[in-house]
Amino acid sequence: MRLALTSLVCLALFAGCFRARVTTGKPASGVHLVQWSHTFIGGLIGDEQPAGCEPAVVETRLGILGFVASVITAGVWVPLTVDVECAAGAAPAP
Repeated sequence: MRLALTSLVCLALFAGCFRARVTTGKPASGVHLVQWSHTFIGGLIGDEQPAGCEPAVVETRLGILGFVASVITAGVWVPLTVDVECAAGAAPAP
């Protein structure tokens, strides 16, 4: 029992955070749009990416709050933070 508890604590402490960064190759403008993206079943099913502008860089992160929510829901709901950097000349939609 003690080994199982120790293993669970180590797994929680060393799980880390998830981050993915995609670069489209277009010049960046410096304008960032940040919002939550709700995914389900361990991130396999998700909503559409934010479409406020044409992206130059898209970064998806699973922070500590998203990790806690994922653990509480047993991976059914995994909230991610999506940061989109708009391409130069692409104005964000209102």
